[in-house]
Order: sequence, then structure tokens, then C-alpha cells
Amino acid sequence: FSLKPPSLESHAPAAFVPCRPMATTGQAGQRLNAVAQQAAENASAMNNARQGAVRKGLGQALDEFMVTNTSLFCKPQDYLNKADKRLLLAMAISLAVTWRFNPSVWEDNDLKRRLGLTPLVACWASAPAKYFALPLMVASTHFCLEYAKIHIQRSFIQNKLPPGIRHINGMVYLLFGASNAILPCVWLVPIEAHVWHIALYLQWLCFRYLVALAHCMEYRNVSNLKTPLLALLWGAVTMIFCLCVWQDFQAYTIHMTSAGTAKTYEPPVPPSLLRVVEGLWVLFYLAAPSFFPRSDSMQIRTTVVKTLHRKESAAMVVVPREATSDRGPLLGDASGDAEAAGRRS
Repeated sequence: FSLKPPSLESHAPAAFVPCRPMATTGQAGQRLNAVAQQAAENASAMNNARQGAVRKGLGQALDEFMVTNTSLFCKPQDYLNKADKRLLLAMAISLAVTWRFNPSVWEDNDLKRRLGLTPLVACWASAPAKYFALPLMVASTHFCLEYAKIHIQRSFIQNKLPPGIRHINGMVYLLFGASNAILPCVWLVPIEAHVWHIALYLQWLCFRYLVALAHCMEYRNVSNLKTPLLALLWGAVTMIFCLCVWQDFQAYTIHMTSAGTAKTYEPPVPPSLLRVVEGLWVLFYLAAPSFFPRSDSMQIRTTVVKTLHRKESAAMVVVPREATSDRGPLLGDASGDAEAAGRRS
């Protein structure tokens, strides 16, 4: 009995032909049936493996086996909601920590000297609150990047918008992810470098609104009349707030350059007006998930592929050699049993 495999060095090896166990009796027949059954199983595995073989580098073949295939249903909007929740959690923890361990921040800080009031972001601008806010901010950035990536994929798959508008929307989502990625740099840029410090906050406010507007434009057919109106109002509030903050920062710089500390600084924008505009922006931010249309679901399929090198695949094949004895394994030769056992191991 002999089962000879094709050459494993060939670039296009032929498939193994499985052997069926022979119907024999006695101890020799049982051994032969076991060997043939093992060879048939290994030959079937090799045939399946060679269907997924790929070549890389110097022509080394790899045999790929698909292990599992799973599906995940998700909505891109859920990632944005998770990011907002972590940002709000960072704000709440920072407020509590600052109120407990560093309450003097509310009375005197660099932002209050420029704006005439203490904004909400001042709660995490100092220690120890910023030590708790930074990890949550990084987690929020992660979900924002996932939201931007999945939303761009879904937008191009559905193809609801004209090509030009679709590419502009994709650019807005991409810039929104980059905006969240650089937002934690506010702890690296000192408040004295006011242009860059306040620009990090203002750019995030603008892109947070723009990504909501882009989403509203994509689902404009299913949104009701109040959604575009609320989007326009949110945009107006965002623009007014950014202009007011920027004006105060510029006025403070001019004042310190000309008069210094000899004269009391009065911000050009009344602090009460700035507080009202800030409160309106926060309300729009919190209410956005309720009045903006939700995005469609996506099904993400994941396939795990197990890759075996050719040598590992070849080791799976059991090839018994011809017996050297006159009797052989069919007549109960002990040497043949030892050789077959050694090859199986």
C-alpha cells in the first residue's frame, strides 16, 4: 500500500485524491483502514487549503483558512453620542473636582481677566481637574474619529448626494475628526499664547456645528421643517459666540500692550451677553441628538483568517512508506507499526 503526494515545491500542485478505507478484516486491516482514513482527512484539508493559497515574496505559498465570520450592526450617530457623553462627563468631573479642591479658580483666572467671566472650560484648565479630564477627552476623540470614518463610508455607499456635495460632506467629517484630535492640545498651549489657546476651542465649536449641519443636509428629505431652522439658529449662535470671544481676547492684548496694569481693563462685550450666548450654544449642543435626523444603520462584517505556511500544511499529511520487511504492516510487522506511529506523531 502506498500513497504518494504531489510535489510540494511546485507552484501549482495538483489536489490530493482522498482514499477510502478498504474493507478488510483482522488486525492488519484495522491498521490499514486507520492509516487510509487519516490520509483521506489530511488530503481533504489540503484540497481546501490550496484553494486559498496566495504567493508573496519569492513565491512562497500560504494556505488560508477562514475561521469565523461575524456581523455587527451599528449606527454612526451612536459613536457621536458616546463622544458627547464622555465630554460631558469630563466637564462634570472637572467641575466637581475644581469646586472641591481648587475653588479659587472661579474667582481669579486668566480667562476671567480677558472675558470678564469664568467660562465652563475654565473648570479643567488647572490642576487637579485636568488630570481627570484628559483621559476622558482622549476617549471622546476616539469615538469622534470612529464616527467620522464610519459616516464617510456609509455616505459613499448610499450615494444620496451629488458627487460634489458628497465630497464636501466627507471633508467636513474628516476635519471634524482632526478637530477633536487636536483639542487636547489646550493643556499644552499656555493661556498667554492667547491666539492659539482660544483658537483650539473655537475651531472645535465650529466643526461640531458643521458636522451636525452636514448630517442634516444629507437627510434633508426625512427631516421636518423645524430641523433646518434650528440648524440655522445654532449656526448663528456659534458665529456670535466665536466673534465675541475673539474680540475680547484681541481687546485685552491691545490693552496690556498700551496701558498695562495701570488701567483697569473692561471687555468690549458685556459679560452678561457672553454668558447668555454661551448658555444658548450649550442648549443647542445638548438638544442636537433629539431634533437632528438619525443616520441609517450599517452592517460591518468581520472575517478572521488563519494563515498557515506551506511547511505547516505539509506536516499535516501522513504518508506511510512501503514496508521494508517481507511481511509488512498487513501481516503484523512490528517495524511497520513503529514507522506509522512515528509519522502520525
